[in-house]
Amino acid sequence: MSASSWPHFLVVGCGGAAGAMLRHATNQLFIARGWYGIPAATLLVNVAGCLLGGLVLAWLDTKGPSAPLWRSLLLTGLLGGLTTFSALGIELWQFLRAGRLDLALWGTVVHVGLGLVAVAAGAASEAAQWFAGRDAALVDLGNDALGSLATLCALALWRRDRFAARPAGAVAGHGSRPRGC
Repeated sequence: MSASSWPHFLVVGCGGAAGAMLRHATNQLFIARGWYGIPAATLLVNVAGCLLGGLVLAWLDTKGPSAPLWRSLLLTGLLGGLTTFSALGIELWQFLRAGRLDLALWGTVVHVGLGLVAVAAGAASEAAQWFAGRDAALVDLGNDALGSLATLCALALWRRDRFAARPAGAVAGHGSRPRGC
């Protein structure tokens, strides 16, 4: 793994953690409200994730060289942690095992159909244009945050190297250098 790939791993991890927490919060909300039956929480996060994915894709078209890091953070990380097509597959399989072919087919058509419509709506929406119009401020904010993450990673790896076990007689700080970030 190259040093330049570490920021991508960090932002995917951070985005994925945030997306997973949003997914869990959505589940808890639906459970607390007693909304059971059709996998409605899964439907909500899948459609919302597809809508947000369309918005992000349209926004990324304006990013130029910073697009790959934003893609890692927002699409692979955040939306990857939020959306749950794997959970959908499990829920649909449970319907099939219970002999409910009707619900399994209905769930498949609704999730995929609404997901495609939501991606198209997000990519074509005025909101996507609004985000593109605020490009400079968002890029500055994002670059500051991503730069801080990369700096923290470098510091953590440098400290790990600096205080790792050394041969007898070695002097701390001599010959150590940051690696990895």
